Amino acid sequence: MKNIYKPRPAKIIAIRDEALDVKSFVLRYTDPDDQKNFFFIPGQFLMFSIPGFGEAPLGYGSCSCRPETFEICVRKAGKLTGRLHESEINDIVGVRGPLGRGFPMKELKSKNVLLVAGGIGIIPLRAVILDYLENPDNYKDIQLLYGAKCERDFLYKKELETWKDEFNVHLTVDKREKNNCGLKCDEGLITKLFETKKIIKDPLAFVIGPPVMCKFVIAELNKKGIKNDSIYISFERHMECGVGQCQHCGIGGKLVCKDGPVFKFSEIEKIRGII
Repeated sequence: MKNIYKPRPAKIIAIRDEALDVKSFVLRYTDPDDQKNFFFIPGQFLMFSIPGFGEAPLGYGSCSCRPETFEICVRKAGKLTGRLHESEINDIVGVRGPLGRGFPMKELKSKNVLLVAGGIGIIPLRAVILDYLENPDNYKDIQLLYGAKCERDFLYKKELETWKDEFNVHLTVDKREKNNCGLKCDEGLITKLFETKKIIKDPLAFVIGPPVMCKFVIAELNKKGIKNDSIYISFERHMECGVGQCQHCGIGGKLVCKDGPVFKFSEIEKIRGII
C-alpha cells in the first residue's frame, strides 16, 4: 500500500533567478518510474520538503504536457525556503504530489479564459499559459492581467515579452520605479485594467493573488457580467498534511488541500470572511 505521507526524492536539474529572493527550480524524480507515471493538472500543488527543515505546499509552474520534468518557483521567506535557495544543481529534495483539485482545463476548449494574477500568483497560471502555448488549437482565446508592486517584482520577465507576441497580455505596477526592468506596463492597481483595457468576452476567469486583490477583482468581474460560477479562485492556506487528514486548512466545511486549492467561487461565496 502506497504511503501518502512519504516524499519521493527528486533531483534539482536547473535553477533560475526570477526576482529578488525568488528562484525557479527544475526537478526530476530520481526514480524513472515516478517520472514516467507523473502527471499534474495546472492549479494542483505539491508538498515539498528538505529533511530537517520542514515541508510546505507549492504550486506547479511548468507545462503539464511535458512531464519529463516539473518546476516550482519559490520566494525565500523562512527556514525551509531559505535552505532551498542555498541548494545547488544535483541536490535532492522530497516531493509529495500532485495533490488537490486544479483548474477545469477541459472546459477551455469551448471557453475563453481570463487569467488574473497578483505577485507570485502568476506561478500556477504559468502552467495554464504553457499548456495553451504547447497546444493552442485545443483552446479558445486567452488573456492575462498581471500586477506587481514594482517592475522588479515581475516573475518570468523574459517570457512575459514573448507571451505578448502570442496572446493578449497587460501588466501593471502599483508604482513605477526610476530604474525599471524594461517591461512595458501600466501604473495602478490591477483593478484599473478592467477600466482601461478591453476584457475578453464571456470567459472563465482564473484568479490568484492576495485575498484583498481577489475580493476587488471578483467585484470587477461581476461588473463585466461574469458570474461567480465562471470565476475560479485558488486559495493559499497553511496546510500540514496536504491530503485532507489533519483538517488544518478547513474553511467553512471545505478543505483547501482536498476540495481545492482551486474553487469555483459560487461554491464558497457564502462562507463568511472567505476573502
